[in-house]
Amino acid sequence: MPWLRLAGASLLVGLAGASCAGAAYATLHPSCRVGLASQACATGIGMLALGGGLLGAGIGLILGIVFHGRDQRAASATRYPVPAHGSVPSVGSRMRRGWHAARRAWWRHRSRIGLLVVAGAAIAAAGGFLLDVLVRSPWPADVTLRHYQARRNCDAARAVGLAPAYRGQPGYWQHLDADNDGIACEPYPVRRW
Repeated sequence: MPWLRLAGASLLVGLAGASCAGAAYATLHPSCRVGLASQACATGIGMLALGGGLLGAGIGLILGIVFHGRDQRAASATRYPVPAHGSVPSVGSRMRRGWHAARRAWWRHRSRIGLLVVAGAAIAAAGGFLLDVLVRSPWPADVTLRHYQARRNCDAARAVGLAPAYRGQPGYWQHLDADNDGIACEPYPVRRW
């Protein structure tokens, strides 16, 4: 396996994904209209670039494996010598030999190839999930990340500064609103006896 080629492919596609995602966020998100130096805009560009980079790296890894397999099949098809009497083997014969050589190579390295495909798919899925969460959120990226940190319980919501939260605001989760009055993690008044 040409590890350097696979790493280069995933790095290049990851860099392309990161730059495209960061540029799209800087262009389209309202927090960047004030200026690129604002904290919310810088955090959003960084997080979206991370998501795009992960997605691109996973896709690049899978593409590198696919194209490496294609190169292996092409190389194994040309390895067989031409018969001594000077005739060239038929196309079908060359295809059969190439197919058998590629199949042998696949079964020889199947555990590593399968592991790399699973790793590439997991990296791409993590990047895609991050992109989906950040793009669909109506809030800036730093507020969105704090909103997801507040999901566990009210102590977490208070720790990130999103409690109490009203319905439709960051930090509001249905399971944190015990009395269903539209306010999550509300401070209850202390009873004095």
